[in-house]
Amino acid sequence: FLGYSAALRALVFTVDFAVPDSDDGFQAVLLLGLKGQVLRLSEGRGLGGGPDCDAALAPGGRAVLTSSEIIRPNQTPLRLARAGADLAGAFFLTDSTVLAVYDPGKNQPVRLPDGLLSYERRATRQQQQAPNAFVVSVANGRTISKFRYRGYYEGMGYSVPHHCLPATNTCYLLDEKQGLYLLPLAAPGAPVVLKFADMLRFASPQGPQEVRFEMQGEDAQFAFYADATHLRRVRYQRLQD
Repeated sequence: FLGYSAALRALVFTVDFAVPDSDDGFQAVLLLGLKGQVLRLSEGRGLGGGPDCDAALAPGGRAVLTSSEIIRPNQTPLRLARAGADLAGAFFLTDSTVLAVYDPGKNQPVRLPDGLLSYERRATRQQQQAPNAFVVSVANGRTISKFRYRGYYEGMGYSVPHHCLPATNTCYLLDEKQGLYLLPLAAPGAPVVLKFADMLRFASPQGPQEVRFEMQGEDAQFAFYADATHLRRVRYQRLQD
């Protein structure tokens, strides 16, 4: 049971379907009315792959996010699919905004020298250089801001390493090759890019105004110490490779 949305007048559940003793399966998001009637059945994330997008209620409960759409009261669900790309991850920034990150291109079949069929991802140069992260309005689906973000990665499904910190009213996106993308929650616009070269390495003690949080990259885990009084003042610590 995920929760109750008063705006949707719905009880929200997630239901997992899987082949026994395997990670081959998927999650469905089920919305039931107060009399038990099915209001919406939506595709959730795959159990062994797919986008980094856990089913979630908006902070104020006025919408539901699944790995395929945003369900809103008295409106058609807002589909997250985009032509020429796969959804890498999505999450609520606020009650009224969602950040959706896409992996440009599509997997294409390739015949290997031994005759076996494989797949490789192919994207045009234009797709690779275009914005792939979009802050979207829940109310009308309008793109509020967009930017290029390369910090996501794919293993058993996609991962978009991020942390939303109320103390600074900021969402931090990790790009372990570059640094942090700092996205304001209140008025999302172009993110501030804070490179590792511009951050101090952490040395004890932790300051009284610093808030610690961790993020996992593809190759390493990091701890960050964000100064709640100064947006660009962040120290970092590489925990393990």
